[in-house]
Amino acid sequence: MDNDRKLGEVAANLDDMSDSIEELKDAAHEGGSPREGALDDLQQDVQEASDAIDEIVDPEQARKP
Repeated sequence: MDNDRKLGEVAANLDDMSDSIEELKDAAHEGGSPREGALDDLQQDVQEASDAIDEIVDPEQARKP
């Protein structure tokens, strides 16, 4: 995967994180609770963005198990 595509993945994950954070903030502001799994989704987006960044910064290290 080339760097432009990986950076696109990171940008998409950041957009998803922003949406999840807004959802969590709105729920907290309204005194309600966010939909089930919102925090899990946010955590997954952070992990995917982190993995993509690792691949860009150090492709050899990212391939190791």
